[in-house]
Amino acid sequence: TTWKVGGSWEPFDGLRFRATRSRDIRAANLGELYTPAFESIATVTYQGVAQPARLFRSGNPQLRPEKADTLTVGAVYRPSWLNGFTATVDYYDIKISDGITQPATQVLINACEAGSVTACENVLPQPNGESIIIRTPFLNLTSARASGVDAELNYRQPVGSGHVNIRALVSYLDENSTQIPGAAKIDRAGDVGFAGLPHWSGNLQLGYEDESISLFLQERYIGGGKLDTTLEGALDDNRVGEVFYTDVTARFRVESGNRQFEFFGTVNNLFNREAPVAPSAPFGI
Repeated sequence: TTWKVGGSWEPFDGLRFRATRSRDIRAANLGELYTPAFESIATVTYQGVAQPARLFRSGNPQLRPEKADTLTVGAVYRPSWLNGFTATVDYYDIKISDGITQPATQVLINACEAGSVTACENVLPQPNGESIIIRTPFLNLTSARASGVDAELNYRQPVGSGHVNIRALVSYLDENSTQIPGAAKIDRAGDVGFAGLPHWSGNLQLGYEDESISLFLQERYIGGGKLDTTLEGALDDNRVGEVFYTDVTARFRVESGNRQFEFFGTVNNLFNREAPVAPSAPFGI
């Protein structure tokens, strides 16, 4: 079942507060439901002892839909004393339960030992020293949370025969975490190298347009952060620097008789800024 409620309040002209609360779901996709089973072997740690194990990975037709509870609260300001100006700010908080995941084998065992009934249903010790059977289908095992603030400023004003447009966007990511029972919560907010999720990011756009010309300048900001939040203390340098990129676009329109021509050019990363170095290991290492 999904639902959504919301409301707004305008205490005086030009200022409006708004809020929404919703429940949303995501049903499992075909791969998560019906991936065929395949078997492998490995050594796992169960009840503190290294043991041989037979591993079975597969889809799971019994998956329940993921559930997300979302709260947003924000404000919009349009001052009467500055025509063409709008400012908005919104806070969001999204909590996901019954998240669908296919956990790693040892993560599933740890979740079982931490008391997860769902995990224990798939950890099957065998008698007489036989290899323990571990089933790792897709499971409703993960919880997740994302929260942050988005702000935007817009200003449009006539100048000469055209209009000037100014737009600024700023985002702050406070949390982007996932957790499986028996495992530590992993928060990727500020993880720039592995997840590409800086705490701060922004975009400033300046433009002018009339009937014959269009000019656009954009400055993009990607905040610095950690190379990998899960490796804090394990690396000598777990830091990735911030970076700015500048983009420009120009368009010109020319009429010749009954014909109209348009010429345009775009340069991305005008000053040829190199991205910060974020080394990673090859898959499987």
